Amino acid sequence: MFCTGCLPARPPELLRGPELLAVAPEPPRAPDLSPLAPFQCPICFESFAWQSGNVITVPCPRAHRFCRLCLTQHAAAQRFPRCPGEGCRYELSDEELVDICGEDSMTVLSFREELLLKAVFGLGDVVHCPNPCCRSILSVEPGSGRQRVECCNWPAWCTQCRQPYHYAVDCRDVQALRDQWLQWVSHGRAVYNETRAQHAEFERQKQALEEAAARHAELKHDEEWKQTNCRECPRCRRVVQKIDASLKPPFFLDGCNSMVCGEDTHGGNRQQGCGHRFQWDKARAYQAAPDSRPLPRLDVQDVKVRGAGIRHPFCRCSRCQQDIVGPRFRCIHCPDYNLCASCDSDAAAAQDHPASHVFQILFQPEYDLRAHLPVGSRIVIADGSERQGFEATVQHEICQDVFLVEVFSDGTFQQLHRSGLQLKLDSAQAVEQHIQEQLQAQASFKLRKEAHLDVRPDLLVYSVFQV
Repeated sequence: MFCTGCLPARPPELLRGPELLAVAPEPPRAPDLSPLAPFQCPICFESFAWQSGNVITVPCPRAHRFCRLCLTQHAAAQRFPRCPGEGCRYELSDEELVDICGEDSMTVLSFREELLLKAVFGLGDVVHCPNPCCRSILSVEPGSGRQRVECCNWPAWCTQCRQPYHYAVDCRDVQALRDQWLQWVSHGRAVYNETRAQHAEFERQKQALEEAAARHAELKHDEEWKQTNCRECPRCRRVVQKIDASLKPPFFLDGCNSMVCGEDTHGGNRQQGCGHRFQWDKARAYQAAPDSRPLPRLDVQDVKVRGAGIRHPFCRCSRCQQDIVGPRFRCIHCPDYNLCASCDSDAAAAQDHPASHVFQILFQPEYDLRAHLPVGSRIVIADGSERQGFEATVQHEICQDVFLVEVFSDGTFQQLHRSGLQLKLDSAQAVEQHIQEQLQAQASFKLRKEAHLDVRPDLLVYSVFQV
């Protein structure tokens, strides 16, 4: 309870610090009951008569005194109100708050609710709904780790960090991924697309240069051969070739000097020509004409595009349904939603997905078997949730992060089902599609090498387990 009849001899010295509601400590004084000495509140500096009921003495060790209005406002601004005196850590009780603010005041009701929440959370294994308009408290299973919870039409949230629920990433990584995604959206995507366009232009110019160089080399070789083996018609300067002695009959006229421009000397094999007759050894030898056309130039500098050409096994773009080659954009708030770089840059893709969702950018595949399997190794891909379910024998090629089908003489692909079913799959894409269809119900998975299964000993076995 509070005492309102004790009168101080003089007002306490005011605190000159950052806290406006704190006052300097003072030693206990004998009350001054003189009616000529009104009380001055150390917070608002207002003066009050001692008999007015506006002066409250806090039952703390130093008996700090304040006006009722300042103490009421101070209590309403804190979850667990304390005495506003400097250095005073005295906590006000429920009974004291009732005396200050009244039984039905919002301050008292909020204080009692906070006390209840404090007691409930002290029990452990409970979590509060992150919706500020919802006061629900949910119980979680001890030691269960991250759990997905839906409450009060609020987006599903994580029980550990109370943020929107995230798949495949830990709570401690969410903020870093969010910062990375915001940076990508603000300017990273534009820079990456410019880099990719520059690299594509360089590759186009490089291919044009290689093709032109190949044509130039072929033309040079052709001109050198004609200079060695051909003559020119004295009348029309047409290039004439003498029949090679290495040819089989009826081409047996090697050594004959009699030539006709545009046909054989004895008729037949008519071609374009003037028909002029001349002697081979008298005709002018063909002079090679050098190719004076300049080769294309590379006026674009090559740049390295991060993640270019990288394939992501068992993953297709959720929008275009194509294999993801290049960066993979995985939504951390959805069970299984991935985008390729082209769909990520498409403005229409933003309309198909919540704008608040964060994407994890993967420039390297999560599962890369190339380091473990040499060329021609045979592996088994098995669904770990049902061991007798889908199993497939495939061949892995080290230079392409693609599973290639093991094709038999009859063009079939062996599937190790209990029934020994034979499937007709004619391409690596068909194998990937079939595996993807078997695993599409899994939000995420991992590959684990098995020590032994009841299959042939020459097989390296990897099982797919749901995370």
